Amino acid sequence: MTDQTPASADQVAAYLREHADFFQHRPELLELLRLPDSKGEAVSLLERQASILRERNTELRDRLNGLLDVARENDHLFDKTRRLTLSLLEARGAEKLFRNLLTSLSTDFHCDQV
Repeated sequence: MTDQTPASADQVAAYLREHADFFQHRPELLELLRLPDSKGEAVSLLERQASILRERNTELRDRLNGLLDVARENDHLFDKTRRLTLSLLEARGAEKLFRNLLTSLSTDFHCDQV
């Protein structure tokens, strides 16, 4: 960047990424920053950052809840599979093995047809 050529938005963004503490040494510039809000009002940078962090927090909470739901489903599936495996191992003979298999598939796994 020379004094004669104005910096592009990409150059400014790159500079600020490399110098994340830039505004710590120039707090007067932070006071001047105003960002347009979707409502048409100008908001401070701090308010905008807080809003973005709240949105991210909500998104992450939703993702975490989704992962917990999947983990619960996996835990239930593991229990069903474990019960099936143990009943098959305990079976003495082919008839008992098939009866345990059919019972588990229809009762635990809710299969329509076995």
